Amino acid sequence: MTSLANGLPLHAELPPLRVEEGGGVVRIGNSRISLDLVVEQCENESEHPRPSRQELIARRNAREKSNAPAGQ
Repeated sequence: MTSLANGLPLHAELPPLRVEEGGGVVRIGNSRISLDLVVEQCENESEHPRPSRQELIARRNAREKSNAPAGQ
């Protein structure tokens, strides 16, 4: 255990990772999600950031407008 300058204790915790026997796949906690999948998704999101709320609303409004019956 180490402590900060102000005397608060710090407890180092290991990340919740486990290595499966046989295949050597690293999984997150007790789930079936692999660490590779998490890393891959992070790279994908950095290349294609999520649209803003305003963009999503504008897309929905445009879609609803194009699907509206004629004369509306």
